Amino acid sequence: MPPLPPGPPIDPAALDAIPSGLFVMTAAFEDRRAGMTVRWVQRAALAPHSVSLALPKGHIISPIVRDARAFGLCQIASDDRMLDRRFADEPKPEIDPFDALDVFRLETGAPMLRRAAACLDCRISMHIDFDADHELFVAEVVAAARGNGAPIVLGAGGEWTQRTGDWAT
Repeated sequence: MPPLPPGPPIDPAALDAIPSGLFVMTAAFEDRRAGMTVRWVQRAALAPHSVSLALPKGHIISPIVRDARAFGLCQIASDDRMLDRRFADEPKPEIDPFDALDVFRLETGAPMLRRAAACLDCRISMHIDFDADHELFVAEVVAAARGNGAPIVLGAGGEWTQRTGDWAT
């Protein structure tokens, strides 16, 4: 079969128009815990409530997520820049990134950050490793809690916006 002809050029601004949030993905398995900032999270289904997430390949959190078959998503509040900075870089394996943070658990045991605008506890339904720099996870949301503060949402045009909410489980 002959190769496909090149397609039209891709305008990055068109892809940037897809709204996304700012989350800390968390995971725990046995004595290991890890977290990282992720931006590509989307609601995937209503019944059961599910999300999809794109995770950069090769991060220290990947094997923990696969072993636990679960992860947490903690949406960063618009007035909280510390969480983004703390979880933006890949941590050293010997350092627990959750030290000195107020953490709680819901259903799966994944660490949830109390200072988050919202927390989703997710059990993996599907993992997709395709030929790209990210891998995909589809997960059922088995528990959720709403926090203080407005979550950060990156909307069309690249502007950060916020939504309001209070903790309610």
